[in-house]
Amino acid sequence: MANNQNPQIISPAGIAKYPHLNVPDTKYDPNGVYQVKLVLSEQEAGGLKQQIDEQMQVAYQMAVHNAPPQMKPQIKMAEPPYRPVFNDNGQPTGELEFTFKMKAQGKRKDGSLFERKPALFDAKRQPVPEGVMIGGGSVIKVAATLAPFYTKMAGAGIALRLSAVQVIKLVQFGGGSADQFGFGEEDGEDLSQVQPQAPQQPQDNYGYDDGDIPFDGQMQGYGQPEGMPQMQQPVPQMQQQPPMNYGGDDYDF
Repeated sequence: MANNQNPQIISPAGIAKYPHLNVPDTKYDPNGVYQVKLVLSEQEAGGLKQQIDEQMQVAYQMAVHNAPPQMKPQIKMAEPPYRPVFNDNGQPTGELEFTFKMKAQGKRKDGSLFERKPALFDAKRQPVPEGVMIGGGSVIKVAATLAPFYTKMAGAGIALRLSAVQVIKLVQFGGGSADQFGFGEEDGEDLSQVQPQAPQQPQDNYGYDDGDIPFDGQMQGYGQPEGMPQMQQPVPQMQQQPPMNYGGDDYDF
């Protein structure tokens, strides 16, 4: 597990991909995970990749050392926290994609609860103001810990534990330029001078004021208005399953 003796790294500047740095991602973990994928050229990534590969060997040796004698032959190496990038045709782009993560909240071994988030800084080392959303395509550097782990299913490896991010060039969430989306200039309309129209008023509620419609969605005491479609029962939402716990005999380093 992570401790103060684990190596601390600062990545080269690269392109942020699928960042969840302002708000944690809860798709697979209801407690939330801050994360980002960092895309670097193989040349830029060389030093970072070498550090990770060296610590992967250390994690494997630690797992073998801590395992019971009968389990030592079964220890395997986990997948590294990076992978090559391929284009739409399945051809390698000459880039590597590194995955950094931080749990937003949880419970420590002693039972105490924790809550945290990554520190965010701009190019001048000033904190990123609240409400500035860091989007995909931003140029960033990542500070992280190389944390060893072992699980019976995944094996022995290194997790890139996110600590902080420095934003060199910001692309706000939901933003991006035409160039970034691959659009070229075309003959057609220039909409930069078009005046926006006032928003249209919504349609009425089939003759009823909002106050006439009960909050439970039923037309109690009013009957079905002519022309109003029959209300359908809502489709029940499937309960989200928590992420798989690898289980097995895990060893803490």
